[in-house]
Amino acid sequence: MVAPTDNRMPLRNCHHIADNLLRQKTVALEHLLRKSLLLKLENLDKKDREIRRKPELKNNLESYVYATKEKVQDWLYMDGEDGNQFGGGSPPFQEEDCQ
Repeated sequence: MVAPTDNRMPLRNCHHIADNLLRQKTVALEHLLRKSLLLKLENLDKKDREIRRKPELKNNLESYVYATKEKVQDWLYMDGEDGNQFGGGSPPFQEEDCQ
């Protein structure tokens, strides 16, 4: 058997140091994983909000298009023939503008 020298630590202290080091590394790794998982969750939440918002925006656009269409049709079939409301005889839509 080899006699222990003064440089060596007792075996018990080596295990204690290794356990502490392992705990520190594990805690640091858990912290990094937690941060990365939180970032992924935030990105997924953002994508979900965009996915939920897209149909709403499309619906709003469709409503606007139909409302505008109705206003133009009302003007064409009712007020557009008179042209009085535009200060003269010329409505804002003329055949020359379309060519």
